[in-house]
Order: sequence, then structure tokens, then C-alpha cells
Amino acid sequence: AILVASLFLGPFFIRAFFSATPLSVEELRRWQQVARRFTGVTFRRIFTYESFPVKVLNAFVTGWLPGWHFLFLSRQLLQNLTEEEIGAVIAHEAAHIRQKHNYLMAGYLLFASGLFYLLSESSNFPAREWLLLIFLLLGILGFSLLSRHLEVRADRYAFSLCGEAYRSALLKLASQEGELKPLRTNFLSTHPPLSRRLSLLQEK
Repeated sequence: AILVASLFLGPFFIRAFFSATPLSVEELRRWQQVARRFTGVTFRRIFTYESFPVKVLNAFVTGWLPGWHFLFLSRQLLQNLTEEEIGAVIAHEAAHIRQKHNYLMAGYLLFASGLFYLLSESSNFPAREWLLLIFLLLGILGFSLLSRHLEVRADRYAFSLCGEAYRSALLKLASQEGELKPLRTNFLSTHPPLSRRLSLLQEK
């Protein structure tokens, strides 16, 4: 029930949390045309928001069902990137939809949580609590690994469509966040370091 509710209500909770405001009709039409031109994806609504606690260039998509996709763009992103770079970022977010990334993530969570429940409800066995803890930690690491992999796939999709505009957008984001130097991957992070993402753009 929680998962079903999130499919429909998630975008509204996120909008309320970020105090996001919808783009004007003219701006919405403009960026929808960009998204369709690059990817064929149509966003039901596009919102802008003030990122916090740190002001960063950011974008994300929510809403899993066809015709129920919502795009969120930070005001800092709209103010600091060119139209071509913003279009490339939108292509990255659209890749998550076209490549069914949300379904892959949901499937992983359902499988892992179901297996964890079965193990927790099974009869006692030696070191049961320790095994459950290890399984939980491995599940979290697996989720982070899957998320980083999907981010790289979305990066390559956007780069294949938009070329240097997408690389330029990542460079601006990396420069703002101080990530131009190579960084080690945080194994709990859902995104690889931007320096790593830039180096992987053209790798197969």
C-alpha cells in the first residue's frame, strides 16, 4: 500500500517539502519541447525550487507511471547553466524514465525487503541477529551500488544525445562543489563523484 501510494502522491510530498513552484505556462512549454526533442519524454509538470541547506545546481525526476512524470530544477541550475546545458541535464533525468530506472530500484527494494522479512520471521538459528545485520548492511551497499550504476548509464545517455553540452554542465557542477580533483567513491553514496562521472562518459 505504501508503494502504491508513493506512485501517486510522491511528487506532491516532494513539492511541499521543497516549497517548489510550477514554471509558467510559457516556460513549461519551452522545456517540455526541449525534453521531447532530445528524448521523447513528456513531463506532466516542471517545478523550480530553492535548494537547501546548500545552494547547488541540481535536478531530479519523480513519478513512475506513464504520463505521471514530474521534473524538479533548482533555481541555481536555471540561473547558472546555458539553455543547451539545461537541456542536457533534462536529457539525463529523462534517461531515468526511458531506461526504467525507477522500476529497477523499486524491484530491488521489494526483493531485498521481502527477503529480509522472511529471514526475520524464520525460526531461530545460530547468530541470527548478526546474520540479519550483515544482510541489512549488504542490502544498503547493494542499493547504493545499483544507484551509482544507473547514474552512470543516465550520464552516458545524456552525453550521447547532447555531447559537450552535458560535459560542460557536469564541469560547472563539479567546479561549484569542489569535485574537479579525483575522489574516492563513498560506498554509501547514491552518486559517483563528479570527477569519476566525467571520466566515464565515453567508456563502454
